[in-house]
Amino acid sequence: MYEQDNSQNNIREYNLRLGDFPQLIDEVSNTLTYVGYALTVGADQGSAVWKIKKIEQIGTVWYVQYANGDDQYINIWNNRSILNYK
Repeated sequence: MYEQDNSQNNIREYNLRLGDFPQLIDEVSNTLTYVGYALTVGADQGSAVWKIKKIEQIGTVWYVQYANGDDQYINIWNNRSILNYK
């Protein structure tokens, strides 16, 4: 079910204007994928300027989690496999 949230739509539109789209995708396996969003295009993968999303299938359910449990641009892409996801 989709519910429209105007405040969320405004945030999404703002993020899209900033270029908030995946810059890196690491498909580790058929059941595990990391998606990286950076503050700037071409950001250094070793800099703490990444928002990282982990998409994982366990059984028949797909889980979408963010590094550190939030969508802040404070993570290092190179550390994606050892970060804590919530």
